[in-house]
Amino acid sequence: MNRVKVSEPGTSRYEKIALDIAYSIWKEEYKVGDIIKGRSTLSGKYGVSSETIRRAVKLLEEAEAVSVEERVGILVTSK
Repeated sequence: MNRVKVSEPGTSRYEKIALDIAYSIWKEEYKVGDIIKGRSTLSGKYGVSSETIRRAVKLLEEAEAVSVEERVGILVTSK
């Protein structure tokens, strides 16, 4: 289910996607230690480019909510 509303003014798509994923982590749809689907899968889910997903994931990395593990995926590291 895509909860991001791309028509909301003032926030970029990648920020909205990062907030949506963070909300999913907060609601424990994703738990610490879970692997979130890859960038291409998330791109399809949100209807955006993989670059937009990369930027969203980068925000989550900076917030220490996830880490990107090579050949593994996007790992939830914190709630």
